[in-house]
Amino acid sequence: MRRPPASAGSILAGALVWLALAWGAVLVSDGLDLLGWRAHLQEPLWQTLFLNRRPTEWLQWVGLAATYGGAWYLAARIHGDGDAGHRRFLLWLGLGAALMLIEDAGDVRHIIALYVRRAVDDALVLGLHPATLVDIPYFTVLAGPLIYALVRYGRSVWEVSGSRPYLALGYASYGFAGAGSALSGVGGGRAESSVYLGSLYERIGRTIEALLPGSEHMAAGLEPAHFRFLLADGPVEESLELVGVACLLSVVVALARWYADDDRELAAAPVSDP
Repeated sequence: MRRPPASAGSILAGALVWLALAWGAVLVSDGLDLLGWRAHLQEPLWQTLFLNRRPTEWLQWVGLAATYGGAWYLAARIHGDGDAGHRRFLLWLGLGAALMLIEDAGDVRHIIALYVRRAVDDALVLGLHPATLVDIPYFTVLAGPLIYALVRYGRSVWEVSGSRPYLALGYASYGFAGAGSALSGVGGGRAESSVYLGSLYERIGRTIEALLPGSEHMAAGLEPAHFRFLLADGPVEESLELVGVACLLSVVVALARWYADDDRELAAAPVSDP
């Protein structure tokens, strides 16, 4: 097996470099306006870089597609010769990445939530906004293949030392992002002034708003509670998801390099006479 040209660490490093540059550009442009861009941009830079279907999410799509393709390709290559736990982990990981790619690119849950909201006329159901009522079971099902892969076969992957930090960080990042997204609207939908007011993400956004310089300029006409909600839904959630997908792809690369190194060691080993 050929050794992948990129190392597992370089994939995560690339994601972190992008996030550092993107967050830095937002602070310089939107927050401090050091370059005088603020008045000339059609929308704040944080929206351009971090909202749905924007550059940070594009990178996630590439990473998810590479994880899906790479995981299934590697599972096929090691079939019969590799560790059965590794192969099954990769198959479930690839399925999970494919489902997340469909969700990220197609925003399927938003369409389902729209149908439910129309059916109940946006009224609270069991004390929850109808969108939240869709999000919780939806994300539970979406996370199923990844959780099963970890619980059932994660131990065998953990034995490959090069995969450990990426396995732990990847699942932690996606866990926080997925749980946050599923629960983002909890507490909201009760105020007539805004459906976002009092929601989990709106409360997280308050903290971010207080820390960011020039936050009063970053709202760009958005209703205040909606602005705070989007700060959590955009820059925070998308950053966690990018780190998560970079780590999952790094796990695949770490396993591929481990098998490639093992093949080279076997090929170089002297053959003893019978």
